[in-house]
Amino acid sequence: MEELPFRSILHPTDYSESSRSAFAHALRLSVAARCALHVLHVDDAGKETDWTRFPDALDLLRQWKMLDASSTPEDLASRFGVELTKEALGSANVAEAISAVAEQRQCDLMVLLTHGSSWMGRLLKGSVAEASARLIHAPALCMHEVHHGFVDRETG
Repeated sequence: MEELPFRSILHPTDYSESSRSAFAHALRLSVAARCALHVLHVDDAGKETDWTRFPDALDLLRQWKMLDASSTPEDLASRFGVELTKEALGSANVAEAISAVAEQRQCDLMVLLTHGSSWMGRLLKGSVAEASARLIHAPALCMHEVHHGFVDRETG
C-alpha cells in the first residue's frame, strides 16, 4: 500500500456539532495514513478547559465498527498507528495559536471547519479558518459546515 503524504494532522475544534464532521475526516485520514492526530481547541476568552467537549476518537471508531466496546486508548496506537493528542490553549489571536501548534507538531495537513461566512462577514470580522490556513506551512482541508465531505460520519 502506498504511503500517504502526511505524518501529522492537526484538527482545530470549536466544539460545535458542525466541527464533528471535520473531526471525522481528520480521524479517518489519520487512520488511513497511520499518523499522529492533534486535536486543538483555542479559546480567546481563556476559560478553563472542559475536556469532555473534545471529540472522542474511540467512540467514533466503535461506531464505525473498527473497534469493539472493550477497546482502550492504547488500541488507537497499537492497531491503527495513530498517536492522538488533545490540547487546549488560551490566546487572543486564535489563528496565530493554531499556526504555532501546527509548526510545533510538524503538521503536514490541517483539517478544520469553516462556517462559510458571507464575504461581508469575512470583511468585517475575518475568518479564523482562512487566517489559519494562510499562516500554516501545510495544506488545509476546509470542511464547510453545510457539506458532508467524503467521510460518512455514521460509517467512516
